[in-house]
Amino acid sequence: MKKFTSLLILFVSLTSISQNQNVNYEYDLLGRLKCINYTDNKKVKYTYDLVSNRLQSISGDLFYLDIKVFLQGSFNGSIMNSYPNQENIPSQNPFTEYPWFYNGIESVNASQNSNIVDWVLVELRQTSGDATTALPDSVIAQQAGFLLKDGKVICLDGLNLLQFNVQVTQNLYLVIRHKNHLGIMSSIPLVLQNNTYTYDFTTSSTKYHGGSAGCIELRAGVWGMIAGDVDANGIVDAYDKEKWDTQAGKSDYNIADVNLDDDVDNLDKNDFWINTLGFYSQIPGDSIPNIGNVPTGGLTAFYPFNGNANDESLNGWNGNIIGAVLTNDRFGKVDSAFYFNPGIPCKIVTQFPGIMGSRSRTISFWQTSENTQGVSMSYGAGTSYPTTPGCTFLMAAGKNINNQTTIVGIDLRYGGIAYVTPDTTSSWHHYIIIVPDKPSPATQDIIVYRDGIKMTTLYQNWGNVLINTLSGLNFTIGQFVNSANFSGKLDDIRIYNRALNESEINALYHEGGW
Repeated sequence: MKKFTSLLILFVSLTSISQNQNVNYEYDLLGRLKCINYTDNKKVKYTYDLVSNRLQSISGDLFYLDIKVFLQGSFNGSIMNSYPNQENIPSQNPFTEYPWFYNGIESVNASQNSNIVDWVLVELRQTSGDATTALPDSVIAQQAGFLLKDGKVICLDGLNLLQFNVQVTQNLYLVIRHKNHLGIMSSIPLVLQNNTYTYDFTTSSTKYHGGSAGCIELRAGVWGMIAGDVDANGIVDAYDKEKWDTQAGKSDYNIADVNLDDDVDNLDKNDFWINTLGFYSQIPGDSIPNIGNVPTGGLTAFYPFNGNANDESLNGWNGNIIGAVLTNDRFGKVDSAFYFNPGIPCKIVTQFPGIMGSRSRTISFWQTSENTQGVSMSYGAGTSYPTTPGCTFLMAAGKNINNQTTIVGIDLRYGGIAYVTPDTTSSWHHYIIIVPDKPSPATQDIIVYRDGIKMTTLYQNWGNVLINTLSGLNFTIGQFVNSANFSGKLDDIRIYNRALNESEINALYHEGGW
């Protein structure tokens, strides 16, 4: 008894060092120590009975969580598809390793419910402030559970709601994580009713901390967790594609199986990853992607379209607006982009002559596109030097001449290159065109990026001519010599007199938290 009591007192002393107010002692009528009560930093009370030599009780607030949430990858238009091969769902929760390092030991011998979609990790955070103060050090409990196809999260018996035993004295926020969807957190504190906290993430983007940046609309009025974070680093980026590459073609339970159909295939990449590139976790304290600073070295002209067409590179290459009208940009900011209507020929003619000859250059721009053969921007020889190959520089992103394939390309006169893009261009996309720094660059040397990803699927490479841009037509936005009128929106056009590197390209794509 003396040895046990000494060890117990030593344990309590060590765990409560500098916070002795969390420990109290109970004595019997003869003044003998009867039990020790210890309250940890999560407000859970432990009672050690020295008579029976055992931990007598653990007391907190016993409550249930009634949660509803959808995964984008499994959503079928009304609910989610259950995992097709339930026997392949692992018996051990998948969150014990990087990046979760969850120390729970939840496991089952067999699937308890045929409606199970997958494992999820539920986390509770307690803070006296608003959602922005619900940082990792405010976590008071975690528990792995099963997500059902109707969006309910249940415990491992396959039937009942998750149960917690932890004392709640402040605002309680709910975090949910999944193996290949971005984590989410409630935007407001949970409310206790009848011993149950209820929260439905599916009804509005306002239910999510970060709003529409932290979720995705699955159909009108229905919202869910964003798919595509295959490496679970908190952002959907090129590294997720690399992870997908290593598992493509595999069956069974894999982290790259984004739509959770028991196969890793092109559906995971083309239906989800491509469309969610750039989204990242809005959970406070999650690592914000290191997108770096927008590059300024070598910036020769910059048209942010902040209510006008002025060049903000300080070089003064301002633009003359003809027909184009101001509109909302990709963030919804009013009068911060230009719309070009092909029915009313529109263009912005700048005073910038462009980067000439074979010099290295980078053109960065954001656009939507509604038409077939419109030119996004152009400069160079124009109609001069009609027989000189490589003397002009036209950039376009839209449908090809047959209106069947979406492409992005560059025409240099008697030569050009175009790549197939993975989807339509009716929404905002970021494009980078690079002429590398090398002797006598040619058509085939031009590098194209779309939404931070290097284009590799070639549509056509015609007339591999040397790049030799000649003067004649100043940098013009929206058409080429009064023809090939562009239809759509353009914004944030930058021209550099050098080739940007991948980190700089990534910074431009993620500018403003995109």
